[in-house]
Amino acid sequence: MKEAARIAGVTLAIGAIAVLSFAAVRQHRANQGLREENIALQTRARRQAGEIEQLEHLRSENQQLAKLKADAEELERLRNERQELLRLRGEVALLRQDKTELDRLKAARALPRSASRGTVPGTPRVFAGAPAPLGGLTAAAPEPQGDVPLDPQVAAEYLRRISAPANPVSWSPGQAAGAPDTHQAGDIRTAWAAQSPDGGAEWLRLEYEQPTDIAQVRVRETHNPGAVTAITAVLQNGAEVTLWQGEEPQAEAPVEMEFNVPGGVIAQTVTVHLDTKKAPGWNEIDAVELVGRDGSRQWARTATASSYFGENRERRALPTPPAAPQNQ
Repeated sequence: MKEAARIAGVTLAIGAIAVLSFAAVRQHRANQGLREENIALQTRARRQAGEIEQLEHLRSENQQLAKLKADAEELERLRNERQELLRLRGEVALLRQDKTELDRLKAARALPRSASRGTVPGTPRVFAGAPAPLGGLTAAAPEPQGDVPLDPQVAAEYLRRISAPANPVSWSPGQAAGAPDTHQAGDIRTAWAAQSPDGGAEWLRLEYEQPTDIAQVRVRETHNPGAVTAITAVLQNGAEVTLWQGEEPQAEAPVEMEFNVPGGVIAQTVTVHLDTKKAPGWNEIDAVELVGRDGSRQWARTATASSYFGENRERRALPTPPAAPQNQ
C-alpha cells in the first residue's frame, strides 16, 4: 500500500510538473509572440513616423515651390509691364518725332516757290502726308495730297535723314542701317518695309564705312522672311557683281540669315534684292551686317531703297534702282 501510495504521489508530481512545464512553454511562446508583435509594431511606427516626416518635408517643399512660382509670376508680370511701358514710351517718342517731321514738311511747303509757277524740271518732289499708322502696316498707304516742290537742299537733307540710322521716319530705308534695334518679330516701325506687300521686285542698298573683302552678308529679318532672291555688291570701279543668288531658306522671324560670299570681292556697298511675292505680307529688314574675311564686322552707315511704306506713290527722289542680277 505504501508503495502504491508513493507511486501515485510520484505520478501526481510528474503530472503536475508536466502541466507546469506545458504552461511555462505556452507562456514563453506567448511572450515570444508578444515580443515579435511589439517589435513589428515598433518597426511600423518608425516607418510611419518616417513617412509622416517625408510628407511634412514634401508639404514644405510644395509650399516653397508655390511661393517661388507666385514670385516668378509676379516678376514676369512686372517685367512685362516694364517692357510695355518702355514700348509705349518709344512709341510716344516716335510719334513726337513724326509730328516734328510733319511740321518741318509743312513749313517747307510754305517756303516761297521759284519764279515759275510749275515744278522746275529735276527738282525733287516729296509728299507731305500724314505719318504711318502707329499699329503697323495695316492701313493702305496715304493718298498724295498733291506734289510739293521743295528747294533741292531741303529735299537732299530729307533724303539724307531717311537714309541714316535711327531717323524718325517709320519703315524708311535708314531703319535698316546701323545695329539692330528691332528685338522681336512683328510688324514694327523700326525696320525697313517696302511700300506695298507682295508687290514683286524691291531692293535695299546699304553703304558701309570701310571697303572689305566680304566673307558673309547677314540679313536680320524681323517680319515674314523668305523674300531675298539675290545680294549684289558695287566694286570700287563702279561695277556691280552678284555675291549670292537663289532661294532663301524658310525660317521664323526674327532671324539673321547668313549668305556666304566667294572670296575676292572687295566692296563697301551691297544691295539686297527681294521678290516680295515669295513671302506673303510685308517683308521687314532690321539690319544688314557685313562680315570681312579679316574678321571685321560692320553695320551699314546709310541705306536707300526702291520704296518704303508711307512714302509718296511717285517716290521721293530716291536713287535709280539697281538692275537685278540675271538668272545664271
